[in-house]
Amino acid sequence: MLNRRPALVAAVLLSSVSSAFACTTAADLCLNEIQPYYSGSPTFRRTVQYLEFRGPAGATIPAGTYFVAVDGDFNQGSGTLDVVLDLSGKTIGSNGFLVLLPAGNAYTANAAATTEVSGSAGFSGISGWSGNAGTNFFERPSTTFFLIQAATAPSPGADIDGNNDGTPDGAYAGWTILDSIGIADNNKDRTYGAI
Repeated sequence: MLNRRPALVAAVLLSSVSSAFACTTAADLCLNEIQPYYSGSPTFRRTVQYLEFRGPAGATIPAGTYFVAVDGDFNQGSGTLDVVLDLSGKTIGSNGFLVLLPAGNAYTANAAATTEVSGSAGFSGISGWSGNAGTNFFERPSTTFFLIQAATAPSPGADIDGNNDGTPDGAYAGWTILDSIGIADNNKDRTYGAI
């Protein structure tokens, strides 16, 4: 589980951009916890993953806000967008949390959180979920997770590191990064988080 309290990257108020290292107040929309990957069978990995966002209690996430997972595996197309989740219109619970669970996940969220559970394989039943080549869960452990705002929706399968040099380019330039975190399990793998 990736758990960052307080976060160490820039965040955003739902109506305006806040300063660096500001993902520390209830007014900021942030990545709170991510369970991206687990050892064991692919079926088991799907059921233990989850996403948790933190923001102003009862707020509606504005249009053009996305959660994006970017592949960091050096030998499998680092920089490829594996998952794009449109968060537009989703609401934050009365306790300041939004929790998204794949089918079969046994995680029990606080009753005051807004919780969405997929009714289809992995996360594919969560409204706004789109995976590269039908991906319905997070890929390998070397992944960077972004919370962004963008005028144009990111596309699964797009590449933000066309020359594989570890420096983002392409569609990434049009993103306003609200929060990000990355993990890598190999010294040649890439992470793209804005720190």
